[in-house]
Amino acid sequence: MTDNGPPFSLYRVKEDGDLAPYVAVEMGSRELAADDVTNLVLPPTQVVATVIDYAGGLSHEAVGPIYGELARWAEDHGYDVTEPGRDILISFEDGVVMEHQLPVTSR
Repeated sequence: MTDNGPPFSLYRVKEDGDLAPYVAVEMGSRELAADDVTNLVLPPTQVVATVIDYAGGLSHEAVGPIYGELARWAEDHGYDVTEPGRDILISFEDGVVMEHQLPVTSR
């Protein structure tokens, strides 16, 4: 954890359709060399459902089914998924605890 907020990960869709992974932490006023940073500005997004995962999986096999359920719930309730999910790391104590978010828009 940082003093500026919890780290999180997300995926962005590349031009070829593949997913590009990012791991992010809030930087505050700290300076880093330009080679160490990819500046990615996240647009505001609506998240209507999240899941807190206490089992703590950091692999696609563990997290993928959670996003499948979130997507089904969102679509069943009148939302369209707008981009791949975001994972906020809440804790590493006693296993990994993460919040999984799936950005959506209303139909």
